[in-house]
Formats: sequence, C-alpha cells, structure tokens
Amino acid sequence: MFFLTLSLHAQPYLSRVAGFLAGGVNDATEITKAYVAPWANMYATSLSAGWYNTARPHKLGGFDITLTGNTVIAPSAERTFDISKLNLTHTAVHPGSSSLSPTIAGKRTDGPSMDIFSGTDTVANVYKMPKGSGLPFVITPMLQAGVGLIKGTEIMIRYSPPINYGKTGKMDMWGVGLKHSLFQWIPVLNHLPVDMSLMLSYNRFNTGCDISFRPTNFVYDADVPLAFDDQKMQMTLQAGTANLLVSTTLPLVNFYGGVGYAITRADIKLSGTYPVPTLDPATQTMVVHSANLAKDPYNMKLETRSDLRYTLGMRIKFGLLTIHADYTYAYYSIVSTGIGLSFR
Repeated sequence: MFFLTLSLHAQPYLSRVAGFLAGGVNDATEITKAYVAPWANMYATSLSAGWYNTARPHKLGGFDITLTGNTVIAPSAERTFDISKLNLTHTAVHPGSSSLSPTIAGKRTDGPSMDIFSGTDTVANVYKMPKGSGLPFVITPMLQAGVGLIKGTEIMIRYSPPINYGKTGKMDMWGVGLKHSLFQWIPVLNHLPVDMSLMLSYNRFNTGCDISFRPTNFVYDADVPLAFDDQKMQMTLQAGTANLLVSTTLPLVNFYGGVGYAITRADIKLSGTYPVPTLDPATQTMVVHSANLAKDPYNMKLETRSDLRYTLGMRIKFGLLTIHADYTYAYYSIVSTGIGLSFR
C-alpha cells in the first residue's frame, strides 16, 4: 500500500521536472529542488513516524504487529517558493508575472511562464511552471512488528522485499528500531504504573519509475533519437530518530508522549538521456541537437532536515487488540492512527 501510493503520487509530478531542462541543467536543478523538496520531506518524515504507541517494551518473547497510518502536513511556507530568490543563470520569470510558484505541495494553480536568457536578452518563452498537487499533506501506511528481548529491550522491524510494478515503479523498504526501558534501572520507580524508555530508529526507502520526456514544441535534428526510452527517476528517502518516551501502563486506557529528534534526507536522481534545446537565431525556434543531449542530468541531494519533535497520544487495549492515535508537533507535523495485535 505504501509503495503503490507513493509511486502513483510521485510519477506524474516528478515527470514534469524534466521540462525544466529547457533552461539548462544548472537552472533545472535549482528549480527542481525548490519544487520537489516539500513532497520529498513529507514522505521522508512519514518514515520517522508511527514507531511507538507505548513506552513499555515487550517482555521476553512478547510481540506486536501494528498497522499505522501517518498523515504528514506541509507548513504553509512550503507550499510556494519564490523563483527570483533561486540562483538561476539562464532562466527567469516572464516580465509581468509573479515570481511565486506552487511547490508540489501547493495549490493546483499554474505557476509563472519562464523565459530563457542569453546575456541580457530574452531569447524564448519556453515553459510554464507546473501546478501543485493540491494536497498539502501525504498519508502513508506503515506495517511493523516488535519483539521483546532481554533486559527490557524491544526490537522493531519494518521490511518489504523489492517489488516491481513495471513502468509504475519498483520499490523496497527496510527499517529497524530499538526501545529500552529506563525505569527498570531505578528500583524506586520500577513499580509505578509509568514507564520511560529510550527509542532509536532508522528507516530507508528506495523507489524508481520510468518517465517519458520528449516535448513536441521542440525541433529535433535528424540524428536525435526518436524515443528516449532510458529515462528513469530514482529516489532514496532516509529517516533516523532518537526519542525519550513516557507512558502510563494501566490495563485499558493509557497515555503516551515523547520528545525526540529526527533527521531526514531525500536523494533524487534523473537518469537517462534528455533533450536540452538551444535557440536557432535564423528561425527563432528551440532546436535539440545531438550534441546538446543531457545524460543523467540530476543527482540531487536535498537539504538534510534536523527537527525537534513533541508527541502526545492515547492508546486503548482490549485483550490483544490495540488502537492508538497521536499528534507530533514539528516543522512537518504528523497525525498518526493505528491498530494492532499485542501480546505481553
């Protein structure tokens, strides 16, 4: 579910970033980072969420299987970006247009038209910035298992083997977390209906899909390939967290909270061959020459995010069945709800 949701959401929007290559690789990289970053950050943040719903680790041999849905919300500042503040050398907003453009998390409204420059002269109006998705949030399901070890320690695992959806994409994910009870080492606190734990986690997700970029408004030399069938998008998301957890340990209804630190990172690579046009002064048309094809144009490492986060939630347990919900306050805030089976 997670993989298919991500791929179907990603493909139509990430395919559009190839169009930025009309202004050259350097400018295209700057614009792509600004447009895609909020979306990549939301999905990377989702990997860091939903790891716990109690501070008490399982006893030796105890286990749980939990399905959690994480809703990550982009702050309003990440829904638009100002093109005039980017370090562009050959591309600029068409005169008279606003320099504000929606990011992938922004509204479904057209961005400004983009001009290509040669020196101080405008040589062509080439493309319009794409719309946003209209969704300032993403929802991702996470399935994980936890097993109790010795000394108040629990290991948590997320894993999916490589899955190939054909042209829609191929994906794999793995994650591991550890939770260790701290109150067990303080005898005076060990008998209270409260527990405190330290939790560490790391999650990695890889995805890729085929894309197709061969604009019809360019003129192509005869020796330029008719089809660019090697074009692919690849993305790697990583998230690591460290949390101090506290929860009550009552039989039915419990409250839990955590203070933590999360580090997320997204890498995006566009591989294959792409047409990059140049202006033909005689005809004033954009022409793609075989010498100007771009090979593997993007290999972007988006800015690593490091955020403090504060979580508060509630868990209800009926026999083996658990239901939980929590809210995490952070720059990219998170709402998590889930259901699971828990033993010991």
